[in-house]
Amino acid sequence: MHAETAVPDPPRLRIRQHAASAGLIWVRQGLRLFARQPLMLVVLVGLGPLLLSTLQVVVPAVGNLVAAMLAPAVSLGMLAVCRCVRDGEPARIANYLQALEDPVARRHLLQLGVYYALFAGLVALILLLTGTTGGVAPPTPTPASPAGADATAMAIPGSAVLALLAVLVPFAMTVWFAPVLCGWHGMPAPKALFFSFFACWRNRGAIFLNLAALLGLWAIGLMVVGALIDVLNAKSGLAPYLLLAPLVFLVLAVFQASHLVMIDAVIDTGVKTEADDVRG
Repeated sequence: MHAETAVPDPPRLRIRQHAASAGLIWVRQGLRLFARQPLMLVVLVGLGPLLLSTLQVVVPAVGNLVAAMLAPAVSLGMLAVCRCVRDGEPARIANYLQALEDPVARRHLLQLGVYYALFAGLVALILLLTGTTGGVAPPTPTPASPAGADATAMAIPGSAVLALLAVLVPFAMTVWFAPVLCGWHGMPAPKALFFSFFACWRNRGAIFLNLAALLGLWAIGLMVVGALIDVLNAKSGLAPYLLLAPLVFLVLAVFQASHLVMIDAVIDTGVKTEADDVRG
């Protein structure tokens, strides 16, 4: 009879609490990180959501479920790309597979993917009960809702909007840090979801200000692209989409870079990072 090999416990993590002003500093540091390799980040960070979107289009029924299950791993892959740039290491497509190579992390991320899929089903049920028709995309990382559900391609009545907000905000709080906690720190999905919610609540002011600033950058970018479309008279066909697509991927890359800075600042692993300078 062989003796069982003891599995070491993951390092004990602590949640740092920051002043609201830290949210703006995370944006500034995220922009500085993005500026190190902007083209590389735009291409590699945008690859993950592009893959999930392709799955949804090519095989709508099964693709939506698969995309929801893969969303946590894709979210972690985007952050892994940013982490490589931060650490001065070469960023590669393989960064998306690093966490999945660990069987424990893979199992925890799959558990998290089930949670994402259940949320997508809840959104679909809310839309059905409120009389909204159309398909619902699974929760995939986007600039406006990195850990929430993509916007549905339809007009949503006010009752549905209120119901969606009632479930979207708690969902976003539970998954905000969860992929990192599962994939990089060995936490089981239920514990990671709780830890993430608590971390968001303690830093709600800083996270809100961070998101507001990023949405402000998004709005400025939209105005610039809108003005460019007017100047070029490119209001028909594929031209507006071709001009808008680079902005979407750029904002997504900036968001992920800022999100990595936030993670370093909020989750205390005992290793000092640049984000420690903004502790409030």
